Amino acid sequence: MAQTNPYKASKFKQLALPQQLYKFGGSSLANAKAYKKVARIISKHLTENDLIVVSASGQTTDWLSELVAIEQREDSFKEDAFKENLSSTASISNTYRRFTEKENRVPAFTVEHSKTQWQREYLKRVQYHHQAIIHDLLTEPYKQQLLNDINTNCRWVDNLIELEQISEFESNIIAFGEIWSAKILCALLEQWSINASWIDARQFLKLQYSSNGYQLNKELSQKYLEEHLKSRQQRLSIITGFIASDCEGGTITLGRNGSDYSATLIASLLSIEKVTLWTDVAGVFDFDPNLSDDASTIKQLNQNLIQELSDLGSPVLHSKTLKPLSDTSIKLSIRSTFSPELKGSKICQQNSFSQQSIVTHKNNLTKIHIECHNELVCHKLNKHLKTLACNVNNEFSLFVKNHTNHLTLIIDSDKEAYWQKTLHQLKSDTQYSINQISDSLPACLLALVTDKQSSEPCLAATLSNNLEYRNLYHKEFFNEFLNKKNIKAPIYKHNNALLCLFDETDIDHLAIDCFHQWQAYQNTIALFLLGTGNVGATWLKQWQEIHAKGSTHNLPCHINQQVVLTANSKKIELRHNDKSFATLDNQITITDKLLKHSPFKHKVVIDATASEQVSDQYASLLTSGIHLISANKICSSSDLTHFKSLQQLAKINNVLWQQNATLGAGLPINYAIKNLINCGDSIVQIRGVFSGTLSWLLKNYNGEQAFMQLVKQAQAEGYSEPDPRVDLSGKDVARKLVIAARLAGFDISLNDIDCQPLIDSKYLQHQESDFWDASELINGDFKTIWQDAKNNHKTLVYEASFSASSGDDFKATCKLKVVDLNDPLAQISPCDNIFEITSRWYKDNPLIIRGPGAGREVTAAAVQSDLNAMTEFINAQ
Repeated sequence: MAQTNPYKASKFKQLALPQQLYKFGGSSLANAKAYKKVARIISKHLTENDLIVVSASGQTTDWLSELVAIEQREDSFKEDAFKENLSSTASISNTYRRFTEKENRVPAFTVEHSKTQWQREYLKRVQYHHQAIIHDLLTEPYKQQLLNDINTNCRWVDNLIELEQISEFESNIIAFGEIWSAKILCALLEQWSINASWIDARQFLKLQYSSNGYQLNKELSQKYLEEHLKSRQQRLSIITGFIASDCEGGTITLGRNGSDYSATLIASLLSIEKVTLWTDVAGVFDFDPNLSDDASTIKQLNQNLIQELSDLGSPVLHSKTLKPLSDTSIKLSIRSTFSPELKGSKICQQNSFSQQSIVTHKNNLTKIHIECHNELVCHKLNKHLKTLACNVNNEFSLFVKNHTNHLTLIIDSDKEAYWQKTLHQLKSDTQYSINQISDSLPACLLALVTDKQSSEPCLAATLSNNLEYRNLYHKEFFNEFLNKKNIKAPIYKHNNALLCLFDETDIDHLAIDCFHQWQAYQNTIALFLLGTGNVGATWLKQWQEIHAKGSTHNLPCHINQQVVLTANSKKIELRHNDKSFATLDNQITITDKLLKHSPFKHKVVIDATASEQVSDQYASLLTSGIHLISANKICSSSDLTHFKSLQQLAKINNVLWQQNATLGAGLPINYAIKNLINCGDSIVQIRGVFSGTLSWLLKNYNGEQAFMQLVKQAQAEGYSEPDPRVDLSGKDVARKLVIAARLAGFDISLNDIDCQPLIDSKYLQHQESDFWDASELINGDFKTIWQDAKNNHKTLVYEASFSASSGDDFKATCKLKVVDLNDPLAQISPCDNIFEITSRWYKDNPLIIRGPGAGREVTAAAVQSDLNAMTEFINAQ
């Protein structure tokens, strides 16, 4: 017995909301229970200004299409022709069976039926299906009125069957499915006291024929639609999907997925803000959820990715559905009627980038090889076949170009007869010069589809010999996957998909394996090493030793790590399994794109350069969700506003920016200061020797060897920068002091530091050659200073000092200083760093951290320490 709506009291909110459109597919309207689900969704989310587009209920369109198709078959047909239809339609729902048994009118399906009998059996099935829904759903007066309408329509169709005139009214007959759905849903909403009316889309959706098939007459359609809506103020409008009309009023059906197409067409006519397609799946999945429980919904993806899936035969959305949305701001979502609490998938505009990928496959295909006279003819034929496929509404057709004059057509197996006939007709056409058409062969398709910022439709898939940077990692994965399976098959590129063809009828097992391996590959912690000089090369060697067989058991992360890119100023190497598979000339823009378009979910950039070009990319990298490990001090000591903006970007995007290698060459300075602050202590002073280079010079100078000879030795042995003036200026020490003070919680910039060079600044201001020419003067000046200190039983250190006073005031200096021989800063060995930290808790006895302050091994170890912390963070996500 039909019941009234338990949610009736809610009705509609009076708040004026932006106009939106909901489309409900056949599976969402399959039975009375489903209609109630749909009505609840409508009552909860839509206002009286909103629109609803509906498909035919359940399998209604299939049944009506088969009813029409029987008329067009030859008079003599074999029993086997209907066996498949018999098995697919003989399953009757419990509701339908209960109703028809009660009426004692269950159709008896046998293959001995005549055409007329078969048509009437399908008609009865459609009629009883809708009668059962109406009996379970509606009360009077809606119930009897709708039963009368449906029975009248069915009598008209039955009369056409008797007169053998079905084919003359094909579109009108199939259109009944959407009309009945709209009427039933409208009656249900009215029964629930929701103001609603239904509209036959043929009254306003006008198409006109052109050389490219039927096209929308936008101006006329928009005019008629607005007139209909004006006459239905304060009513929710329910519109039939799938059907339209020509300018003379003749019915036109919009093909498979036609209701989705109706929805986006109507939305474009009215500039509706949001379209939601309600179906039986919870959005777009990264793999077939029927084959793997690991398949997950993609929350947001690009229109290009959806278009590519459509081209490859995936039943997500037809390409024509997306067409009306191009160059609009309409938001498109896909959600499940059966799980309305889930957000589903949002389809973004073509110029967005969502970095998603999908493994898709298609079984039971047929391939036909075509050999043309030359490449030009092959291209011309390819273009003609592509146009033909669009015009005849073929659900799937793919063209693969193997050689200059060879084309392979991939189609659904049930379209084989049509295409063989078409191709042989074209063979007799001299303009296409077809030399040979092969027999049909079985085929399957496996593809890896990725996002892309812009896409030009391609006529045919081609061999993937020359790929853009976007696809290089994807192709390497695909190659390795096929090699592991001992499969020798070419990889083709189609727009932004990589695909393989197999001479089989079913590759579900292969697709499942590919998906799971692709998931593992994506979940790798991908390490991008920028800078392969001293520190970078040493870290890479250390990392390789750690990840040698059996050496990773102490690592803090259970996710696999791979170095996937190394780059220096000249070249970029792409890597997989610790081997290079591609080399590119280095340009910062290419490196940036490789980083952002690579398929990995966890990306870590290790900046082992001293490059401003690289540091300028930090904001972009953090915004893209890429973790950063810096041995490069430029950003860590940059302008305070810039530094804080980078910290904020890291926080907003839930990524880490680790900087342990910028200070103390791996000594635990970062951790010590952070722990003190986090435990409630406050830093009063930080002083020390922060330069291993200056430490080495001052500890090795004894007054006998000329100071500049010692500088030249430091340069030759790699203790200093290639240009020693960089070290002697003290600026590197000043940067480190900024980093240390910021760790302690102070807002400090380089301009706040009184930085005095180790030698007189006048020797550092000109060309490097002038610097070396002044060696005698520099030697004399420095020896005088050193001798004065020695005579007073003191020594020289280059001290970095930060001291806080009341409030936010502080004093920061970097300069050459004379200290007592028992000063902790005087107790270090050459190349050592020392940090003396005075805090509220360590006031009388400062905390001292001392150790090597320079050297590739210890700095590389600091990078690894940061990576360990980062992997723990990623593993905890």
